[in-house]
Amino acid sequence: MNGPVPVRVLVVEDERLVAKDLQATLIAMGYDAFAIAASAEEAFRQAEAKRPDVVLMDIRIQGAFDGIHAADTLMAAHGCAVVYLTAHADEETIARAKKTGPFGYLLKPIKSAELRGAVEVAVYRLDAERRLRERTQQLEVLNRDLEAFNASLSHEVRGPLRHIFWYSELLQQQCEEILDVVGMGYVHRIRHAAVSLTTLVGDLLKLASVTRHQLLPERLNLTAMTRDIAERMIIDSGDDAGEILVQDGMTVLGDRPLLQIMMANLLGSAWAQASAEIPLQIDVGAIFHRGEFVYFVCRRTRTDASGDDVQILLRESLTNTAHAPSDAEIRDSQPVLGVASRIAERHGGRMWNETVPGRVVAFFTLRSA
Repeated sequence: MNGPVPVRVLVVEDERLVAKDLQATLIAMGYDAFAIAASAEEAFRQAEAKRPDVVLMDIRIQGAFDGIHAADTLMAAHGCAVVYLTAHADEETIARAKKTGPFGYLLKPIKSAELRGAVEVAVYRLDAERRLRERTQQLEVLNRDLEAFNASLSHEVRGPLRHIFWYSELLQQQCEEILDVVGMGYVHRIRHAAVSLTTLVGDLLKLASVTRHQLLPERLNLTAMTRDIAERMIIDSGDDAGEILVQDGMTVLGDRPLLQIMMANLLGSAWAQASAEIPLQIDVGAIFHRGEFVYFVCRRTRTDASGDDVQILLRESLTNTAHAPSDAEIRDSQPVLGVASRIAERHGGRMWNETVPGRVVAFFTLRSA
């Protein structure tokens, strides 16, 4: 079985005895010190023939180019790690060398332990940077694929939604005399649902690129936004399944489209359990706790407790919460709230759930205006 390939090291040093000593020391350490070069031109030829992982580069070498110029060229051409060697430590030289982004800097005379440490650190950094570049390239490919998928999804979903809207509009215009009040109500709900879903698809497509999306924070009336969403949900439900109570005076700094998605997800998740048989009450509000406002969406049955009791419960829950669950736990347990959690994160906040008998509470923080 073949062992690991030794790290290839090129020594660029115009003092022959020093170069040979460095080469022998590196070989004894297990490195493949395959060549010595005394000038930049010779270093370029050696590097082209057998691409080095690490280059030990004397700053002052023979030829038209010094070691700093040679190092910059080698790193750009081959992506190798450069460790400078020099007997000169003046500030101007160090400043020039630093601009090339070296992996190390050794002053002559060089001790064996210092040489080993510099090469090992250079190899580690080089490997880490290569893996980071590979991962970045993979993510770029995935992002392009995701964008292509989103574009396809947008086309495939929005097209049918437009047809639903158009045909429901035709029904409303041409069948008004045929349909009774209930029937026209159904047509209105179909149109409203098509418009809402079209908007939601657009917002979700925006959310898919939320990490690249530049937030446009503005002072938002969270109370008015939430009440508008709640009103649409109650109208769409078509029955007396519950009520949504929203606290007055809540204002935040945030991106309007993303916060609309977040609040729609939170309210929708809570409202999904509502029915005429078990009417629910959803309370939306804020509590000032430990120097910040903590917002909440609390789902409970109407007969469960008074609003004051819910406020006390929330304060006790916050006081007794040693730490919030991780975002991974939230997303694994409730994907809808996972979307909301990502939006809260994007706004510099956090989100977590508390479940107690008769109630489910989603807490989240945002920057208050």
